[in-house]
Amino acid sequence: MPQKLQSIYPESISTRSTSTPGELVVDLELSIDLDSDCDVLVVDNTSLQQGNSHNGLSSFDSPESSGRSPIPLVTKPQPTKLQTLSHLPPIHVSLTLPATYPLYDPPTVESIISTHSWLSDHLLMTFKMIILRLWEDCHLNEEGILSRLFELTTQDYGLLRKLGILEYSGKPRIRIQHANPRLLVPLLESHNTLAKSKQFEQESFHCPICLTTLKGVRCLRIRSCGHVCCRACLKEFWEMSIRQGEVGVVGCVDEECVKAGAKTKDILWSSVSEDEVKLIVGEELTARWKQLRHKRLVEKDPTIVICPIPICQAPVFKPPLVTDDEDEDAGWNRLRSCQACSYSFCVLCRRTWHGPLSSCETNLKAELIESYLAMEPDSAGRREIESRYGRSYFQKLIAAYQEAKLNKEWMDKSTMACPGCNTRVEKSAGCNH
Repeated sequence: MPQKLQSIYPESISTRSTSTPGELVVDLELSIDLDSDCDVLVVDNTSLQQGNSHNGLSSFDSPESSGRSPIPLVTKPQPTKLQTLSHLPPIHVSLTLPATYPLYDPPTVESIISTHSWLSDHLLMTFKMIILRLWEDCHLNEEGILSRLFELTTQDYGLLRKLGILEYSGKPRIRIQHANPRLLVPLLESHNTLAKSKQFEQESFHCPICLTTLKGVRCLRIRSCGHVCCRACLKEFWEMSIRQGEVGVVGCVDEECVKAGAKTKDILWSSVSEDEVKLIVGEELTARWKQLRHKRLVEKDPTIVICPIPICQAPVFKPPLVTDDEDEDAGWNRLRSCQACSYSFCVLCRRTWHGPLSSCETNLKAELIESYLAMEPDSAGRREIESRYGRSYFQKLIAAYQEAKLNKEWMDKSTMACPGCNTRVEKSAGCNH
């Protein structure tokens, strides 16, 4: 019997002989696979924990044998947040099968260990009694209990129901009592992720690009939507798109996601994460993908500027508190701070921030204003500049520039420099000879 099961569950069962003729030791790894994603509540059983004597059960009695439902060991547990899991850590069971098993003698339970100790000692003892009860039911029909153990842990929450940790509040929910929930919860999540990954690798999926059916180990499941595509097709398509600059199509290739991407107004919307792109195309093309997305963002949103530091060049967003209101603090609207390198600069002159009252260098300001005035009224170029710097602030900047320009023209026409101190002076009387 163990040999037949070993061919069915090669990774979950191992056998070894002992010095006693006909005796066999069987090591089982019983995976706890839930029927679907199930809520798991981990509660603290250290507060006001009661001994087993309060339950009316000895440490070797099972709840089923007493004819009563299991009584929790915790009177006032402190629950943590609910976790949604589809796999629980396996339980390792070591059994010694005598030569007269299963007809005359039961197996000897050598040890029962739950990975990450998610089952309490009380529940492990209950599981031991369940194993012995299984033999009592099976040996009359000349059947072994090993196959029944696998069925118990994989079908319809069988073991969890017998252990008394399965609840129903509209839908199944598992309640686990543990001395340190904060430590156990990350371990449960990690095992669930690993188990789902292994399960995915063993399943077969249909690729929407090459229209072939492949094992999950050769595919990628997009986390945001759950769609699956083979890695070879994604690699070829994403690499070609990134090299051609079409970063907007780097994402899920399923028809549903393609339509959603066409309808969205978010210019940086993507159904895939940076980690998924790096997994398929590598670091070099991922860096180009990020650079092109930043460039696209700057081109579409005129309020975004590029960090002036040559080795940074990260996009810098307009602060949410910056407005076009004409107030005395309008100078602060020119301040930008790069989140990548922490460089603070003036959005107008792109130099180190010089405060809200200090003016930018005249030549830089003049070039920008002259290019603005050379454009047609209400043109796209003017609207872009107004969006980037603020319309009201830029209009005041133009007025100040034109006033300074007129003053300079009058000074050049009506005054002359003093030969001694070079101060501009105006002639009050006399002729020009």
